[in-house]
Amino acid sequence: MSHSKTNYSLSIQCHKKPEMMERLLRVVRHRGFDLESVSMSSSECGKMVSADIDVCSERPIEMLTSQIEKLYDVLQVRQPMAAKAMPQEGVL
Repeated sequence: MSHSKTNYSLSIQCHKKPEMMERLLRVVRHRGFDLESVSMSSSECGKMVSADIDVCSERPIEMLTSQIEKLYDVLQVRQPMAAKAMPQEGVL
């Protein structure tokens, strides 16, 4: 039985701490998601970070988001664009 991988995008708001990105990437790896891309920017005040990550996996994204939300410095996890579903055959 073959499962296809689904691509997901997540936007994560967190406190700016040196170890924050390490923790985030470790959770991605430990939960079995492949990291496709990551970008990060600091807020103007320098106390917050916004990280956008693209991942793919056969696993449901909730397995990852629930663990990221548990990280101490994470304030918010959003999925800006839901994964695009393939149209069903015969449906116009």
